[in-house]
Amino acid sequence: MIRLKSLLTETVVKDPNFISYIKSVEGLGKGSTEKKHVAYYDTVGKVWTIGYGHTGNVKSSMTWPAAVAEQYLIDDLMKAETIVLDFVKRNYPTFKLGTTQTQMLTDFAFNLGGLGKFPTFTKAVVTKNWKVAAQEYKRYGDGKELTNRNEQFYKTFLAPLLASQSSKSKQTNNINKSVTHIVKSGDTLSALAAKYKITVQQLKQINGLTSDNIKIGQKLYVQLTKPTSNKKKDRWGRPSTSKWYGFDPQTKKYSNTTTPNKKSNTTTPKQTIKDNPWDDMF
Repeated sequence: MIRLKSLLTETVVKDPNFISYIKSVEGLGKGSTEKKHVAYYDTVGKVWTIGYGHTGNVKSSMTWPAAVAEQYLIDDLMKAETIVLDFVKRNYPTFKLGTTQTQMLTDFAFNLGGLGKFPTFTKAVVTKNWKVAAQEYKRYGDGKELTNRNEQFYKTFLAPLLASQSSKSKQTNNINKSVTHIVKSGDTLSALAAKYKITVQQLKQINGLTSDNIKIGQKLYVQLTKPTSNKKKDRWGRPSTSKWYGFDPQTKKYSNTTTPNKKSNTTTPKQTIKDNPWDDMF
């Protein structure tokens, strides 16, 4: 258990992208630079703060070099992560958090001191219900929405997850469930993809696979439904066509041209147009 927690800390808290995200949303206090951090009074949290959101035992006269601010940030994130892991273990013992889920909840715990005030949002993240999470993610300070932080959170985490969920949903709806394959010894996803003329990625998506591992006896969907035709049909249910089929009185032949031949005053080798129909009688 200790090793699992250590691995999560290594991938979540010390992830350079996550650290950069936290730095960008926390920002620098008044009078601070990246090399020198000066204590400032946070009017939203109503507490003296220094570095990247650190509030413990901060005095108005304190200054920190960049290295100290960086180390305190990592320590504070590790504490926030512990809060998240303990909260989920107590309330959702059957769920295991992935890296993105842990980062999202760690951000909230780090910024707000815990998850207790956001039960609906927390449950949505734990259960990967991104639609509900997108409805509940906005946080407030002193009654006012933390606009910049909310926008950055949505852009960094929720927007990609919602797009991915939408794509998977469309892919799942296109499964042809009448065509399946029972995995046999020697089968691989790449071989099955080639056999059923589908990509490995599509094969994984429609079967909810997160890796290339498959088991003997496993039932797999291996075909997508064909796109619905947009072609119009005639009153008998047959695909309509722009071509015209019928007897053309002008050529005295059955035609399959796009439109019936129109009468013309031009002369053809086998036809002479006469001005007076009575000429044949004399």
